[in-house]
Amino acid sequence: MEQDSQPQPPWSLPIRIVVLSCLMIYLSIVVLAPLTNPIGARELTTPVANAVSPVHQALYLNHGYRFFGPDPGPCHSVIYEIETTDGQQIKGHFPDRENTSPRLMYHRWFMLSESMYREFSVLSMKPEIDKLLVKFDGEIAELARQGQVEQSKAMAAEREQAVALLDAERVSFDKMMLGLGRNLVSRFGSQGSELKSIRMWIRRRIPPTAEQSLAGVELTDESLITQAQVGFFTAEQLAAPDAVEAAADLESIAPAGDGDE
Repeated sequence: MEQDSQPQPPWSLPIRIVVLSCLMIYLSIVVLAPLTNPIGARELTTPVANAVSPVHQALYLNHGYRFFGPDPGPCHSVIYEIETTDGQQIKGHFPDRENTSPRLMYHRWFMLSESMYREFSVLSMKPEIDKLLVKFDGEIAELARQGQVEQSKAMAAEREQAVALLDAERVSFDKMMLGLGRNLVSRFGSQGSELKSIRMWIRRRIPPTAEQSLAGVELTDESLITQAQVGFFTAEQLAAPDAVEAAADLESIAPAGDGDE
């Protein structure tokens, strides 16, 4: 009588236990990433986030999945208008879902517009920053009046450093807008006509609240959209590598207007 033979597993039981344990630990770390980034509940996720942060950084697992759900925030797009010397106006926007493929390329343009808004949002707080600087100056003067010279000098140095960082941020943003303008002109530009200028806006679209949705407010409702000009460059500025001037008034975000999608 032939004895039934069963295939032997390639790994022994101890090795299988070790491998399974490693897989479960790694899966737990992967699941913890969206639960702890960004921080959701300070009392619960902060200690966990601090514990697994080195692993998330090393394995590049610290993705902000909450950007997409369950409560996504506002989205931002860039509107541009290219004008030629013969009066032609070429309008467009990105990300452009209908005219961008493959999907990964649309995602790249989307990340670019979001990154640009992050830079813009810091600079758009200039009025509040100016008020803080005035308050800072008052505190520096008060310390000097009280004879606390060293503290006054240290605070003055901090102020100068903050102003320098803000100025560098503005220059960096203007250079980024100049590079974007050149890219847009080369991609979608004058179509044989001579370029005159390019103007750019950042458009912010917030999702309606639950109450607004129940009241019939659509995603495309104009009341949910704000817009601000962030760049204007002439053909001469686009042609000159280092010619970057003040690109826009960043003190406020105006209601949506020109530069329709």
